[in-house]
Amino acid sequence: MSIAYRDARERHAVFVTVEHIGSHWTVRLDRSTAVQHVIDKKAFGVIKAAIAHLVRAGEVRSDSFADTVHFVLYGVQTEHRARELGAAIYHALYGDYGPLSHAISA
Repeated sequence: MSIAYRDARERHAVFVTVEHIGSHWTVRLDRSTAVQHVIDKKAFGVIKAAIAHLVRAGEVRSDSFADTVHFVLYGVQTEHRARELGAAIYHALYGDYGPLSHAISA
């Protein structure tokens, strides 16, 4: 278990990581570290729609997904874009949809 993951769990915060895998980047958000945080239906729907949009636009691979605990984007081209998308999804989990709306229209 990484120090960052352990820290997120101790703080009851959503864990976010950006990883360089091969020639692309992967974004992972894990809500299991924030068990007290309940995602509402609107936030979940907005995030799922955003991921579907990114898949259709060819920005992320088709195996990217959202479930009630994990949000994963595979095949992001640059670290900057991966960090932007990770932060935007994190904000959306807490009801702030502006960064995600901006990120998918960029």
